Amino acid sequence: MRISCVLTARELDAVPADLIVFPDGVCREEIEEVQSSCPDAIIVAAIVENGRSRGVLLHGGQNRIDYLKVETDGRTVGSGDHQQNSVYELGDVCVHRCPDLHGR
Repeated sequence: MRISCVLTARELDAVPADLIVFPDGVCREEIEEVQSSCPDAIIVAAIVENGRSRGVLLHGGQNRIDYLKVETDGRTVGSGDHQQNSVYELGDVCVHRCPDLHGR
């Protein structure tokens, strides 16, 4: 599996990645650009919506998780919801949220 961690869509090189990871707060346009140029890739990002950070995992043109950041981080307001499912499995690949600094 080839993984690319990028700040913008322009940073992707000619070799297609299987998993593309954006930082927290990326704009939707960057995600949409990568989604159209790499339709088979799994794309992981967090976008800001209404003052909250929403995790997205796009694959096959659909968001496969529904996740709001749990803790308030000084930039966005946390949901406080520790029961969210942030795991996506496909074949022998599993993508999940890493615990935050508080181990949650």
